[in-house]
Amino acid sequence: MNGIGSSPLDMLDCSASATSRFLILSILVPLAGCSHTRSPSATVRAAYENCNAGKYSEAEPLMSKDLISTAASFGGVKTLCDINTRNGTIKDIATSGEEIRGESATVTMIFTFNDGTKVSGFHAPLIKEGGVWKVALKTN
Repeated sequence: MNGIGSSPLDMLDCSASATSRFLILSILVPLAGCSHTRSPSATVRAAYENCNAGKYSEAEPLMSKDLISTAASFGGVKTLCDINTRNGTIKDIATSGEEIRGESATVTMIFTFNDGTKVSGFHAPLIKEGGVWKVALKTN
């Protein structure tokens, strides 16, 4: 095998020990995941799903610094989540649109609650912080 046009995995010597193959894969697999970032829609959905499930520590990293700061002034992320999910009673979360403009985005959401009520046309603003989409207080 000359290695030209081969993937790094193709270049693994089949006669190499299992330990050697594991070490090589343990280096390559995390590197492959570094380039993945969530879309604005996936970010908003994950934030609301975590809030709805009471997973506040998992929702917070999906929020911008300004949103977290504002939330702190009226009770923190838990309070923000509980208000926006009506105390964890969202039955279904859907997106009906996504608009990206540079480092800002707006995702249009549809929420269905356990009592059957539906909220359509909610516009969730996002901004990029450190190259990652975050739910924000407002777009830039």
